[in-house]
Amino acid sequence: MGLIGLLKLVRADRALFTVLAILFTTMYIDRNMSFISINGIILPILIQYLAFLINDILDYKADVKNSRIDRPLVTGEIRVDQAYLLMYILIILILLLLYLSDRYVIIFNLIFLVVSIVYDLYAKRIALVGNILIALTMVAPILYPYLFYNEMYNYRDGFLELYMYAIFLFGISRELVKSIEDVEGDKQEGINTLPVVIGIENTKILTIILLKIYLITIIIGASYLNNILAITIILFIVIFTIYLNIRLALANEKRTFRDIHEKMRLIMFTGILILAVLSLT
Repeated sequence: MGLIGLLKLVRADRALFTVLAILFTTMYIDRNMSFISINGIILPILIQYLAFLINDILDYKADVKNSRIDRPLVTGEIRVDQAYLLMYILIILILLLLYLSDRYVIIFNLIFLVVSIVYDLYAKRIALVGNILIALTMVAPILYPYLFYNEMYNYRDGFLELYMYAIFLFGISRELVKSIEDVEGDKQEGINTLPVVIGIENTKILTIILLKIYLITIIIGASYLNNILAITIILFIVIFTIYLNIRLALANEKRTFRDIHEKMRLIMFTGILILAVLSLT
């Protein structure tokens, strides 16, 4: 079991996204960072690891048919039996940390765990439902500290609420692009994703509409800010999203959809950069 294959299997880059989102959201709300605890950060990361692991085990046949060379189970970097062993280890660690955590951390992460497992076992086979659940897990690292401060101190922030809504819209859009990319393998495996049900072109139209609403949302969100650097980053996101929307409208090959899906990752991390700027300046 090689380290590179292991990092790819659990999507370690997503763990970085989760940690940074939790930290910078907390710093943006509270410079004293009273929400932060080791368990509170490690648990959602391990749950993400477990969700991606179960997903790859269940999707192994479909990923082979879709030639997903980015999946270490498909390339042979990680064996299936090794993946199962890692799954059991993660389950034990998650249960242990839940036992040692406080009430809020337990409740939020149990919900996060249940949503992730429901997606892996059932929801991803239902058109649009799986995409929505993945988008919710993308919002979760920001919602996690936000709800804590809202419950404890009745905290509200218009920019953060729009920011989370924008992430949700973007998350659905990115997952729909991935569904288009995987449509042939999903058809063969009987997975009823939206492109399988309504076709690639209709799914493209819906994705383009969602991305346009996303653009409107982040532009409105920018009106809450007086930080020039953060507004400049939002301007970059707007321009780059328009570019990807044009590419998506013209795309008709699997490799193009895969490239768009990968480039959308840049927007995810640029979005975290906005929180970093706002929390550190």
